[in-house]
Amino acid sequence: MLAVILAAGHGSRLMPLTKEIPKPMLKINEKPFLEYLILQLKRDGITDILICVGHMSEKIIDYFGDGSIFDVKIKYSKSKIMGTAGELKNAENILKNHDNFIVMNGDSIFDVNINELIEFHEKNNSIASVCLRKIKDVHRYGAVIINDEKMITNFSEKSINGAGLINAGIYVINNKVFDLIPSGTSSIEKDIFPQIINQDGLFGTLKEGFFIDIGTPDDYKRAQNEIKKVVLW
Repeated sequence: MLAVILAAGHGSRLMPLTKEIPKPMLKINEKPFLEYLILQLKRDGITDILICVGHMSEKIIDYFGDGSIFDVKIKYSKSKIMGTAGELKNAENILKNHDNFIVMNGDSIFDVNINELIEFHEKNNSIASVCLRKIKDVHRYGAVIINDEKMITNFSEKSINGAGLINAGIYVINNKVFDLIPSGTSSIEKDIFPQIINQDGLFGTLKEGFFIDIGTPDDYKRAQNEIKKVVLW
């Protein structure tokens, strides 16, 4: 199955670190963060990868090339900043040839077996399936609400505090999603997932494993010590 990594953002919350380098290329223990995502995919036998690039895209392309040095195959989709769903829409000509595809945020890593998410998605015949993670405080992310059938029914506001389930940034999505994504800028989480919920087509599976989002300076610093928790081979 093809995996898509969303890596086009500016990383404004990490300025000035991202002034001259795109956020996914920030070093974690001497490796670009994006390299850890590629190694995770390779570990799980997923070697066909499409990276959606935008901001300083040449730095990503120059480093990873066609992926052969990592024993994977990498292609690129270039766009201006269009939001997470806009990046997918920009790559529609490639992605529409795949019934289902994996999507990963380029600034977070969740140490799960991605093949289990694929199996879950195919079993439920869903439009999209989301990896969920339980954390102590959902304030930064917002909580995900699921029912007994593991169908996602709502995303709460980020102002809510306390323990709960969050969207951990790894999805399997059916190409039917392109019927819902408009041209231009849009967000998977804010614009598209609510539409899929209305069609009873969004499912979530709770997983355990190390999770970190490097989108803030504190978490970027924490990742330097904790990334070793991810088993990549």
